[in-house]
Amino acid sequence: MSGTRKKDLSGQTSVPQKWLNDLRPGVDYVDPKYYLLQGTPDHLGRLELLKACERLQIPQEKWPPFENVTLPGPPEPLPGTLISAPKSMGAAVKGLVFQLPAFDLCADDHRSWKRKAEQSWRAFGREQFGPYLRQCTEARRRATQCGMLIARKGMRFSGAKREAIPLERRYELAAKRYCLGYSWAALQKSYGSVYRVDQVRKIVTQILSRLELRPRKLVSHRDT
Repeated sequence: MSGTRKKDLSGQTSVPQKWLNDLRPGVDYVDPKYYLLQGTPDHLGRLELLKACERLQIPQEKWPPFENVTLPGPPEPLPGTLISAPKSMGAAVKGLVFQLPAFDLCADDHRSWKRKAEQSWRAFGREQFGPYLRQCTEARRRATQCGMLIARKGMRFSGAKREAIPLERRYELAAKRYCLGYSWAALQKSYGSVYRVDQVRKIVTQILSRLELRPRKLVSHRDT
């Protein structure tokens, strides 16, 4: 919305409201770990690592000794909110409800009713949109503060800080390191040396540290 002043239906000058354009869409998502009990291990990471072990056909006796790997259930909405549409991966503020005017069978025709409906809708927008959007802004602020919403991290595929290792491959690298004892050099070679050794080391170390896993005895894997 531009910064110019506009006139409403009554002819009075109005000042554009910040709440109409203060939230960027598609920048946050609900963190599933928010719904796990405090102190619960990273079950999502555990599941990804087990899936990697399965894809790599690693013998099960070498898999991490995880127990009771579960995913969080359906999230509870914020106070006064409802779960949003399935495409959203998040929670939504309860929507506004607009009621059309009744059609007077004795006094209305199609044109008069449409005119009343349009007037009612414009009045509804003037009175309700502002408070509703301010409520949305406050709901997002609270959700971010308490850790329910986290920023969606963008992936860089060019430049010095590129992050070109897909999620599945990251956990495959971690599985090879933990279960099979691959060295850093062997891990790099296992995917054609397309990733830097320091890049592989950083990602795998983060995953294993988060899951509280220490690699088994390392082997050279010279033939890999």
